[in-house]
Amino acid sequence: MDPSLTAKELIPDTVETMGENGSFALVHHGETIAELAEAMGVDAASLEATVERYNELAAKGVDEDFGKPAKDLLPLSKPPYFGGILLGAGGLVRAYTQSAKDALDAAGISVVRRWVEVAVPCPYSFFERLKLELEAHGGVLGEVEYAADVTVHALLPEERAEAFSARLTELAAGGVAAQVCGESFQAVPRTQV
Repeated sequence: MDPSLTAKELIPDTVETMGENGSFALVHHGETIAELAEAMGVDAASLEATVERYNELAAKGVDEDFGKPAKDLLPLSKPPYFGGILLGAGGLVRAYTQSAKDALDAAGISVVRRWVEVAVPCPYSFFERLKLELEAHGGVLGEVEYAADVTVHALLPEERAEAFSARLTELAAGGVAAQVCGESFQAVPRTQV
């Protein structure tokens, strides 16, 4: 081993270790307490205050906070500093379970249903009313083409497409009609099911 190498060159930034009892740890290091805090992803001021408190207790020779034996109270004063998170088998399962739950909660729950694809040509004066009716029937606005008239492309739940078409015909006195272009299966947020 080259004696000129520093600890930072010899030790990777993050080390994963597995204990004999199935515990798992992510160990980080830094040349300062603030650098260690950054590597761990924790607040530097809080970690510095924790180390300062620990060093005060080590100087007294009494761990008033956790009851650690006096022979094990060694001040933290020389870099590199090491720190991390130790998870036993149960803690590891809880951590991953919570992470999976958080990811699923953020993603939401969807179901796939059949949608009817419609195109509705209408005058500009009817465009806003059309969007309101589409929303009232649980539809999803798609592409809008602007020309002499507006053509709205939308998806409607299969069971509401006929009622939507009838409502448009009624409101526009037969002057606007939804043209069915096809069907598709699309995911829909569970709140709309």
